Amino acid sequence: MTNRIFTIRFTGILLFVMLLSALKTFALEKNRPNILMIVVDDLNDWVGYMNVHPQAMTPNLDRLADQGTVFTNAHAAAPLCGPTRATILSGLRPSTTGIYGHNNYRTLVNNPHIEE
Repeated sequence: MTNRIFTIRFTGILLFVMLLSALKTFALEKNRPNILMIVVDDLNDWVGYMNVHPQAMTPNLDRLADQGTVFTNAHAAAPLCGPTRATILSGLRPSTTGIYGHNNYRTLVNNPHIEE
């Protein structure tokens, strides 16, 4: 009988702690900002909401831009998409990764600065 009471109390306490943990997680998630970062190679200013290119028709990006914040002053780590893409994915500059062009992608894989 004592084991059964202990099991019931332990189960009740465990469920209560799990419920509190779930509520805390839910409350923390409500306070987090909703951020969506879109990174595109070679897009330039060819999107409709910038009104620069007359043939650009991007209704979904236009709608997304109307609902959020648009940054129009963008910079790239390198003038090629390969090194810039490596910078975005790794968080390291081309001078750290050693990727300056399109033909040395193995440099990023064998780089000692990147944690496994």
